[in-house]
Amino acid sequence: MNIHFKAENCRNLPFLQHREWLETNGRGGYASSTLLDCHTRKYHGLLVANLGAPAHGRHVLLSKFEESVHGADGDILLTSTQFPGALVPVPPPPLVDFELAEYPTWTFAVAGGCLRRSVLMPQGRDTVLLRFTLDEAAAPVILRLRPFLAYRRFHDLMRENGAVSAAVQGCAGGFQVAPYAGMPSLFFQAAQPMRWTPAGVWYRDFEYLEERDRGYPFREDLFVPALIELELTPGAELLVSAGTAPVEDLAELWVDEVDRRQKARRCALDLAHDVAPGPEEVAVTERLILAGGQLLIHTPDNRPACLAGYHWFEDWGRDTMIALPGVAFHAGRLDAGFAILETFTTRERRGFLPNYINPDGSASYNSVDASLWFFWSVQQYLLAGGDLKRVRDRLWPVMRRIVDGYAAGSADPVLRMDADGLLAAGTPETQLTWMDARVDGVPVTPRWGYAVEINALWYNALCFCSELAKSFRDKTWSPPVAPVVVARAFRQKFWLADAGYLADVVNDQGVDRSLRPNQIFAVSLPHSPLTRLQQEAIMEKATKYLATAFGLRTLQSGAPGYHEHYAGAGRDRDQAYHQGTVWPWLMGAFTEAYLRVHRNSKPARELVRLLLHIWRDHLAAAGVGSVSEVVDAEMPFRPNGCIAQAWSIGEVLRAFILLGQADRKGVAWHGGKA
Repeated sequence: MNIHFKAENCRNLPFLQHREWLETNGRGGYASSTLLDCHTRKYHGLLVANLGAPAHGRHVLLSKFEESVHGADGDILLTSTQFPGALVPVPPPPLVDFELAEYPTWTFAVAGGCLRRSVLMPQGRDTVLLRFTLDEAAAPVILRLRPFLAYRRFHDLMRENGAVSAAVQGCAGGFQVAPYAGMPSLFFQAAQPMRWTPAGVWYRDFEYLEERDRGYPFREDLFVPALIELELTPGAELLVSAGTAPVEDLAELWVDEVDRRQKARRCALDLAHDVAPGPEEVAVTERLILAGGQLLIHTPDNRPACLAGYHWFEDWGRDTMIALPGVAFHAGRLDAGFAILETFTTRERRGFLPNYINPDGSASYNSVDASLWFFWSVQQYLLAGGDLKRVRDRLWPVMRRIVDGYAAGSADPVLRMDADGLLAAGTPETQLTWMDARVDGVPVTPRWGYAVEINALWYNALCFCSELAKSFRDKTWSPPVAPVVVARAFRQKFWLADAGYLADVVNDQGVDRSLRPNQIFAVSLPHSPLTRLQQEAIMEKATKYLATAFGLRTLQSGAPGYHEHYAGAGRDRDQAYHQGTVWPWLMGAFTEAYLRVHRNSKPARELVRLLLHIWRDHLAAAGVGSVSEVVDAEMPFRPNGCIAQAWSIGEVLRAFILLGQADRKGVAWHGGKA
């Protein structure tokens, strides 16, 4: 699926400013900006590298090139910049077309012809390539590039300082700079003769309006080490690179990366034809498969990982376990996904998997559900065709330790199993589930005690492990409490007979009767503790009060504390984060549960198809070609949060696959059997 914006969109500045492109390199680095190439976030950059020791983590090295063309028509700027009170240039760049295919390409009307600019990040390298071609022009033009260096962590901003080194040194095909001690050099090269002139000047007060609107500092200064000039002749191709290591052959690197992407796209399209619900959904399914691949990386120390999202999310355990089925297992990447699962098992501590792995390799164990989602992820691995023997040899020992550790309980984080086998976790001051927002250190959605999805996941894990032990003929392990006992206790603890749905949390302060999507997992997981009538009642409520085409609301509309929109400064957004805001990742569980309780009936499939229809438009609405983190709870359902969220991509893709399965088989898809 190519995404194409023509002239009428390319003349609309708000349209261009609120759509963002993303290139990734498989190492956690990226290039990204708005379609106008005017940075609106501190996270935007033309070369954002994920660095190893001693820097550790993502750094904006090259913020952008100011690109201009000098010809018979004078100087024409191709990129835009926001300064205090002014968007430069005026009039805006003469953009006439944008297309995302294997990589993003912009087309400008210049010199009586068309200038096309494409951006590409080769896999496994902290390098960005730009290709310029000029067609139908009467004469050559001069391309001028002014590189703006930031050299700071991607969460920070840079200000003019005296520590920068202005030294510029020639290298093969261009020049190199080393602005700061302890940071990598940057090499600028071209595939044809480059003229470069040292500059050594600061440009002040670049403004990032998304950061302003989010309540963060939003101005920075950038350093220009040199001015680059290249001749661009009609019909010729010009390649330019910036990277932390020199490139021997730019043309070969470009061709190799394009070839790799074309092969990946053919594989994605073949898989989409196999799993998509129908011809209309093939293109969206293909693009979701490709989008998921952008989140699978190898860190600088070569550890396989799944980033939670671009631009600012990093390596989260919970997100990884929820995302892997869609971005890896059902997307034809079984080995890559399994390697990530196995890597997490090496970090198991007292039954807990890390909720967060820092760029320096240290980890935090502040969630109760990351370990429980691990079992579901393994179920999905097997469902997608994974190797049961691999699970037995390399994952089963850790799965046993997790169950035993949870049954034994923990003081940090607080966790205990009661006599009926249910889990209680946390304190009034902690947030151990996925609804973890805080304001002034106080949980916005307190969910300590018995949380409904935690116990649904726990029941599923006990049933799954009992199956595996039987399949593996492992008589040394048995569940700490019989699953049938846990199921009965679950129904007694959570079922609200007068309301027809499940309580969200039960603790010493009482029963939280908020209608939230967390109960969906008690229906969607491979093993449910509920009766069929209870499942049907839950889905009726969820469909009526929580479901939207973009996922599920996190709280019933009109409930106390409900927020229609996710907007404003950090405090405002955190208040709304799980208080109504729609999360696309919940679409996977909703689809599975809805099709299951309705036995894949034709009306059920048609409703799901109607809900999924919107995703084609969404792929062109925010992060072009990807799925956003969150969406407003009410019209116009504005996408928000990060522009490429791993579990959003994975679970929306899985929803398409589930519908395809239902269409072809006509029976409910009950996964996870060993």
